[in-house]
Parts: sequence; C-alpha cells; structure tokens
Amino acid sequence: LELQVAQRREIVDYLARRPRVAPSGTSWLYATGDAHMLGPLLHAATGAWVCDYLSEKIWSKVGMENTASWWLDSPGGLEMCGSGLTATLPDYARFGLFMLNGAVANGESVLPDGWIPEATRPRQMNGKQVDYGYMWWPVADSAGSFREAAYSARGIFGQYIYINPAQDLVIVTLSLRAKPRFSEVIPDNDFFNAVTNSLR
Repeated sequence: LELQVAQRREIVDYLARRPRVAPSGTSWLYATGDAHMLGPLLHAATGAWVCDYLSEKIWSKVGMENTASWWLDSPGGLEMCGSGLTATLPDYARFGLFMLNGAVANGESVLPDGWIPEATRPRQMNGKQVDYGYMWWPVADSAGSFREAAYSARGIFGQYIYINPAQDLVIVTLSLRAKPRFSEVIPDNDFFNAVTNSLR
C-alpha cells in the first residue's frame, strides 16, 4: 500500500469536540466517524499508520496481486478507517480467503485465538440483539439463524466480502449504487443466502 500521511487530523479534531451520545457500552448506533477513530488509536498503540500496518501484517504476505489505495480525510491526512480501502475484486477475494482460513499469513496467525468468532458474532446490548461485531456484520441464514457463523465486510455503495465458514464460501461483490442505502434491487443478505443455498 502506497500512502504518504502527514499529521493533519481535521476529522479527529472535529469528533473530539462532539458531545458523547451515551455512556460506552450502553447504546449502539453505527457511525462511520466512530470507525474512523480506529486509525489514530492504532497509530497511538503501534506507531504505524493503518495502511502501513495492513501492508506489513497482511497485504504483503497473502499473495495480493495489486497495490491497494485508501481515501484520506484531507490532502496529506489520515486514512478514512470507516471506508475507502480500494482494491481489485480478486484481492478482496484473497482477503476473504485469508479470513475464512483463520487469518493465517505465511504460516503465522495474525490474530489472537478466538478473535474471529468473537468479532463476527451478534451481541446483546441492553437486552437487544445487535447484528454487528468488531467492524464485521454477522449474516443470518435464510431461516434467520446465525448457526453457520457467516459474516461480511460492507462498503458504502454495495461492495461486499461475504464469508461463510460452515460452507467454506467467500463471495465478493463490487456494486456501484447511486445511494448508500435502499437502492439495491434485492436485499444483499438475501442474495448471499440464495447463492449459499444453491451451492449446498
């Protein structure tokens, strides 16, 4: 991954001035701004920028064929960690296979034991089920069950990496929708379940 990053942090500064909506762990609402904060946190913890960390730990080790790119929050700024990683369809599929195969790169596990099931399952918050993990979206099967432990990464205009460990299946779509929501012809999870069911 090629990216030159300076110390400009306009979005981080803006988010730091916003009032807290609710105490941590008491309410759930997906917000790309919250996801964006993972970049500065990763940098504070490791000293590496997100793109460099991804390149070192995964991209350079799992047979990716092409260089990827990442949107910045401003010219010379930080990666938009809630969106904007751009790669080819085959390389997205390779990333899906990397996750499907337990996040192993060059024979070494990149993630702690048990992280993938923990990060990709639904959870309870204030007595309600939240179908969101750690940056991954759990996907129920056509009967509404999560027993196959399927999950997906979702891009804002219909880009997906769908991973179904029980069926040993990865599906990648690179849609180009007019709107972030409600412009799909059929619900995306219905499509993934239809493909999965047809391959059983």
